[in-house]
Amino acid sequence: MINVTTQVLKELRHLGYMSDYENPCDIYRKLSKANLFNEHIPQSPVGLLYLDNLFPHKFLAKSGNLPSLHDAFYDDNLLKKAINYVIETGRNPTKDLVLRNLKFNIKMPSHFFPESSAALCKYFAPSGIIYDMFTGWGGRALGAICANSSYLISTDIQLNSINSGNQMARDFKELSMTKCEFINTDFTDYINSTSRKFDAIISSPPFLDTEDYGEHKQRNTRQWVSDFLIPMTKGLLRILSNSGHIIIHGQDRPKVPVLSLIYTAFSCAGYKLISDLKYGKKPGQSILIWKKL
Repeated sequence: MINVTTQVLKELRHLGYMSDYENPCDIYRKLSKANLFNEHIPQSPVGLLYLDNLFPHKFLAKSGNLPSLHDAFYDDNLLKKAINYVIETGRNPTKDLVLRNLKFNIKMPSHFFPESSAALCKYFAPSGIIYDMFTGWGGRALGAICANSSYLISTDIQLNSINSGNQMARDFKELSMTKCEFINTDFTDYINSTSRKFDAIISSPPFLDTEDYGEHKQRNTRQWVSDFLIPMTKGLLRILSNSGHIIIHGQDRPKVPVLSLIYTAFSCAGYKLISDLKYGKKPGQSILIWKKL
């Protein structure tokens, strides 16, 4: 292993882990053209740098028991490991390469591609009313805004995410026709109280402690299904318009068939699956599209 000097660490930390600036006008120009073609979901990185700057609390989020990016970046051993890997594979340890390896090592929670969201919203709910169940790091909301959905409602119990969502709405107010409402509430409270009907409901639901957002923690798979997944499917049925679609992202976990659990819960609740679309580079990951029976 190469000896990484204190000076190298100091220089890298001087650069920081925040992303470069991305202009909302450029983002809108590119994402407003996103389309679903032959059931292929576009997944470019457009908008990700903007979201990293707008939702900096993402860098405090953890996957399971692993450290956050913020903690890992200031941990000498973890940062040296990431730098060494880049050097040992014959590359110059630039900020981007080191961060990419560090994020991989800690399984940093990822964004939902805004371009994917834009294409899905345009295809399944053109100019429709969209509900984003978890604002999270803003990827789904950004896509809906750039798709020129007529109205977007997004809920989250993290006030930081709601504040960032409201700033996003202001950034794109003169670009997009979408009216936005970001609400600091638990999604179950919202779906049980609203009288609104939605043309599309889009989400990437939290699963156990895979990613620690400080919300909806379940101790085991059975509890996740009984206390979260089944009530969610029943609640969404009431607020989905008769012609509306539910767009759910899921990914199988080691020894846990998450996609099969989602399929069973939605099928039993009164939905029919109309599309199973490949998403991401990792296997066992899909976007499932549902309608009422």
